[in-house]
Amino acid sequence: METYFDKIIKRAFGVQSLLTAEWFANLREWNRWYLNDTPFHKKWVWTGDKYAMYKMSRLGLVKLICQTKADLQMNEKVEIVIPETYRVDFDNILDDNNFWVKMNQAVELSQAHGYYGIIVDKDDAENILLSYVSATGVFPITARNGEIEECVFLTSFYEDNEEIMRLEGHFLDESGNYVIKNAFLKKSKSIALDDFISVDVAQYGMTEELSTGSPIKKFTILSPNVVNNIIPSIPLGIPCYANALWDIKGADTIYDSYINEFILGKKRIIYSAEVSKPSQDGNEVPNFDPNEIGYLRVDFKNPDKPFMEEINMEIRSTEHKIALSDVLNVISIKCGLGLGYFSFEGHSGLKTATEVVSEHSELFRAVKKDEQILKKVIRDLTEAIFDLKGWIFNYDEFEIIFDDSIIEDKKQNRDRMFQEVNLKIRTPESYYKEIYGYTEEQMKDVIPADFGKTLEERLGLSRVFGDGGMQ
Repeated sequence: METYFDKIIKRAFGVQSLLTAEWFANLREWNRWYLNDTPFHKKWVWTGDKYAMYKMSRLGLVKLICQTKADLQMNEKVEIVIPETYRVDFDNILDDNNFWVKMNQAVELSQAHGYYGIIVDKDDAENILLSYVSATGVFPITARNGEIEECVFLTSFYEDNEEIMRLEGHFLDESGNYVIKNAFLKKSKSIALDDFISVDVAQYGMTEELSTGSPIKKFTILSPNVVNNIIPSIPLGIPCYANALWDIKGADTIYDSYINEFILGKKRIIYSAEVSKPSQDGNEVPNFDPNEIGYLRVDFKNPDKPFMEEINMEIRSTEHKIALSDVLNVISIKCGLGLGYFSFEGHSGLKTATEVVSEHSELFRAVKKDEQILKKVIRDLTEAIFDLKGWIFNYDEFEIIFDDSIIEDKKQNRDRMFQEVNLKIRTPESYYKEIYGYTEEQMKDVIPADFGKTLEERLGLSRVFGDGGMQ
C-alpha cells in the first residue's frame, strides 16, 4: 500500500521508498515513548458518577536510556585520529558544524527512533556543511547486504504560512557514482490532500541535479547495533528499548501505583456535623480550621453520637520498591546496560550505576558493540569530508579512540604503574608512554639521565664491602 510519503517522493523523483505503513506506525509509537507522552499513560476512569481522564505518573525511562547510551558512546573524550597534514582544517570543519554536540544528540536520537541521518555537503563558498535528519525524514530507496545505497531525505519549513517540503535524493548513476537531486514541493490548495506542486529549486539557490563524480556516499545512517526483528525486510535499525516496551510499561504501572499510595494514603480526619458548634446566626462553626485539607466532614447527623476519627492508611513502599527494582533490572539487561544499572531508592528516586565497568560485563560488551557502528559512521563522514575537500583518505591513517574511562579506573591504573616503577619492575619510559603518550624525545625532557642511580653512582664513587670499607 502506497503511503503518504511515497506519494511525495514519487512526485519529486519518480521512485518509492522501502518503508511501509506498518513501519511508520512503529516509528510514531517510538517517538511517543521518547517524548514520554503515550496513549498508555492516559486512561478514562469511572469515578462513580462520570468518566474522568486519568494521567499516569511515569519515570521517563526511554529518554533516560537513550541519553545514557549516547553519553557512554559519544562524549568529549572521543578522538578522531587523522594525518597531521589535515588536522587544523579538519578540526575547524567539525567546530564550525558544532559536531561534538550534534553527534551526541544524533546518537541519542538514533537510540530513541532506531536510526538517524547525517548528510555531508558544501555551499557555494566551499564550506563543508553537516546536516542532521531525524528518522521521520529518512527514506531508503535501495540497499545491499543491509546497507543503504540510495536514500531520500525530507525536511520541511514554512514560507508565507505554507509548508515547503525539501527533498534531497542520493542516487547512483550507471558508472557507480553518486548523483544528488533536489526538489521542493508544497501542497496544492485543491481538495485532494495528496496533490503537490513543484517549486523552482533555483528560488533557493540550488540545482535540480548535481553529479558528484565520486562513488563515495555523502550521507550515512547511524543506528544502534541491534538486529531489526520488528520488520526484518527493512534495512533500518530499531530503538535499543524496542523489545523492552512491555517491561517499561510495567515499570510505569508500578511507579504510578507507588505515587498513588501517597495520594490515597494521606492522613484524613473525618468528623460529623455535631463536632461543630452553632454561631450567633445559627450556622455551624467548626471548633478547628475547616480549610485544612486533612479534615473531611461527613453529613451524617446523630446528636447522640458525634465523632471525629483519624484515618491513617499504611504506605506499601517496600513492596513497590522491590517490584520496581526487579523490573528495572529486566529493562537494564534488555537495553544492553547490564544487571543493576538502574536502581530505585525511596529517598532519592531513580539512580544509575557509577562504578567502573568490568570488561566481562554486559554493559562493556554492549558499548563496544555499538562503537562498531559509530566508528563506521564517523569514518564515512570523514571520508566524505576528505572527498569534498580533495584530500587523500587512507584507511591506515584513520582511527577512532573512544572513551574507556567507564571500563578501567585510570587513576588506579596510573597509581599501580607508578608503584611498579618505584619497585623497579617497570621502566619510567613505559610509564610515561602508556599514561601520557609521550614520544622518545618528550621522555628525554622529563626523565633525568641519572634516574635510578644511587647517590654514590651519581657522584662517581664506588662502594666496596669488606674489611677495607668504602674506597
